Amino acid sequence: TKKAMQLPLLDKTYYSVNFDEYKITLLVLDNYLQPDDKDENGKFIFKRGSDCYNQEQIDFIIKTLSEMPNDYNLIIASHSYFEDSETIDTAFTQKDAIFNVYVTKAYEDNNVIATIVDAWKNGKKLDFNVKPLKEYANYKEISVKADFTGKKGAFVGYFTGHVHKDIVGRNAKFKDQNVFSFASAGDVYHSANADLPRIQGTKSADVLTVCSVDTENRLVKFVRVGSNVTTTMVERKCIAIKY
Repeated sequence: TKKAMQLPLLDKTYYSVNFDEYKITLLVLDNYLQPDDKDENGKFIFKRGSDCYNQEQIDFIIKTLSEMPNDYNLIIASHSYFEDSETIDTAFTQKDAIFNVYVTKAYEDNNVIATIVDAWKNGKKLDFNVKPLKEYANYKEISVKADFTGKKGAFVGYFTGHVHKDIVGRNAKFKDQNVFSFASAGDVYHSANADLPRIQGTKSADVLTVCSVDTENRLVKFVRVGSNVTTTMVERKCIAIKY
């Protein structure tokens, strides 16, 4: 009999799931954990959607990576990409598209998660604190302590949404960490930011990107279904990115 799939912590907005048959761990993060601090008028002090982690989530990330078998492949998912990045040239990358403007930065270091992933990938130790920016003084300082000695992780990439358009890139500091975001499946209303013409009543009205992970050849593959020709006549049919 097959081993039952590990269930996520359903009482949290972040969790991990192991797909043991495929040797893949999916780690889902919540980068919008703002304190519920309000002013004298009852309004939130911080803009909803600002970048924020709590110590509990950082510790959970480190624990999850520490417990992963060395032959497993890691996928990280979040609503939006939250660290410094840059695009790479592929058929799925919109011209001049960038990742690092969609979440309001709140910390002095914008690469906390990427630094943790890099240490896990390369068997490093970490011991540092991350301070919030002055305008986010109510945020708590984060402590990052980890010992990944003996680890050698395979990181597939970050999978995000939020922008409703196709972007393929890498973390700006750790260029071996892939970042993927794709135009959302849905009707024409949800394609405002995409460069894919969406015509109601035709196959271009909807768009779906099918992803597969080839762990043997270290490739992440994407196939576009539905609208796949951009306004500048670039065909987005399929791509494969190494990890």
